[in-house]
Amino acid sequence: MAVLYRSGTIGIHFQAALRALDIPFEVRGAGDFWQSSPAKLFVGSLYYLRDPQSTAALEKMGTGKRGDITRERLDLIDRGTRRDFESSCAHVKRIVAEALPIRASGRERAEWESIVDGVAMLAASCSSVEELEARTAEQTQATKRPHANSVVLSTVYSAKGLEWDTVFVVGVEDGVMPHGNSADIEEERRVAYVAITRAKRRLALTYAAERFGTKSDPSPFLFEMHHGEAIWTGPNMAGADSRLPLASLGERAQLATKRSHPTSGPTPTTRRSSRETASSGSRPWTSREDTRLQAAYASSSSLEEMSLILKRSPDEIVSRLVALKFLPNRNPHDALSAEYRRRSLR
Repeated sequence: MAVLYRSGTIGIHFQAALRALDIPFEVRGAGDFWQSSPAKLFVGSLYYLRDPQSTAALEKMGTGKRGDITRERLDLIDRGTRRDFESSCAHVKRIVAEALPIRASGRERAEWESIVDGVAMLAASCSSVEELEARTAEQTQATKRPHANSVVLSTVYSAKGLEWDTVFVVGVEDGVMPHGNSADIEEERRVAYVAITRAKRRLALTYAAERFGTKSDPSPFLFEMHHGEAIWTGPNMAGADSRLPLASLGERAQLATKRSHPTSGPTPTTRRSSRETASSGSRPWTSREDTRLQAAYASSSSLEEMSLILKRSPDEIVSRLVALKFLPNRNPHDALSAEYRRRSLR
């Protein structure tokens, strides 16, 4: 079993969760919690407070602008505080949490601070920086000595050429996959393709409704997939927090039914509805509107909410969902299932 992600920092949180559950895991590629920049800066700062000439402090903090500014702020801490490890940790946590450029995005800042919080939490259970280092070394070595039944945590790049029976691709969000800092959308699409083709038998793709304090939207790549072969859930659906992101037996039976009774194209009713919509003078749908509609539908927004978001009538919304094959090819209003109608029209 493997958990794959586009950004190594996403895997850091799975390390903490699996460790808490006593589930063995191994880490491949970027993403070792203790090799992340904020973790190294935190530990290096503790060494610096005890001995500004420490080689360990220089190695971990680096000689760049960030390290220089951090050292300047650490120099302001009085000697009494430096001799007390608990007090030192509190000051280091505050200083390192703020060691990001002003231009850093809200998501980058929240991601950085979450790692700082994780290091501070472990440091609080230690009595010295040496004990903290010993604990971190122990955790790092544990990830490099995989158990026979370890869960593999890996970046997509490090998973090339490998396969697992079950693969969870996590963080499939707009801004993560495709990555917000990449201008090459085709390369990002290839990365997503590599990720989903690592699964031999079962594949789950998940996205967070919120990451690092910022609302997330599902990746546009999710809407390019063959939805006749997938089961969709949303963060607002009943039981979403407790269910596994894999199809249940009942849902698999629904998929089998879809495969045995494939739709062969638009029905006369659908074609008539499309002509009526076009003749009514409604404006054409743009690709941006389609992306927003798909994101709203995937996140279980109500029909009224989608109508307000897109400034389209409910009839237009449902007709477009049919055209995009998110709803069956029959009369648009009949296409809403009883469950969807119940949550959309109440």
